[in-house]
Amino acid sequence: MGLCSRELREGGGLMVLESLAPADFVRYRRHRFVAKFPRRYLYSPAHFWLAEDEGVWHVGLTHFAVRMLGEIVEFDVERQSGDPLELGEVIGWVEGMKALTDLYSIAEGTLVEVNAESLGDPELLCKEPYAAGWIYCFEGRPDTRCTDVETYLENLGETLDAMGEEPWRQGVG
Repeated sequence: MGLCSRELREGGGLMVLESLAPADFVRYRRHRFVAKFPRRYLYSPAHFWLAEDEGVWHVGLTHFAVRMLGEIVEFDVERQSGDPLELGEVIGWVEGMKALTDLYSIAEGTLVEVNAESLGDPELLCKEPYAAGWIYCFEGRPDTRCTDVETYLENLGETLDAMGEEPWRQGVG
């Protein structure tokens, strides 16, 4: 069991949702999308979340990302513990029932661990996206474009509005 997994099981990290009170979440609703987002996490423009605990950052997919992918069938991180991470590099992939997407590094640093529990049970990415469903953890610097939850939700709202415009009903190509 690696550093990140041990912290989760012992309840010592940010990742244990049971330790978060309802006030630690922002409730969000727009169009037909409803979700809760942890306040103290950071969020990337590509719909990843990051949670820092004593210099180690956990990374997972947001509820929105998981919903767009559909039920997660399989994923893999094609890096090993100790490998360097470069911002924007493809480090793996995620396959859902609706889509297949590359998994990008959202940091400069070193990979600490890939979540073996999620690899063995990819549904954790959907069932517990902000807790046991994390994908990997790293030491280093997150992408400077990562924002707090309020800014992320403003950007998400713009995305959802654009998705809901239905240009085909307006006769636009």
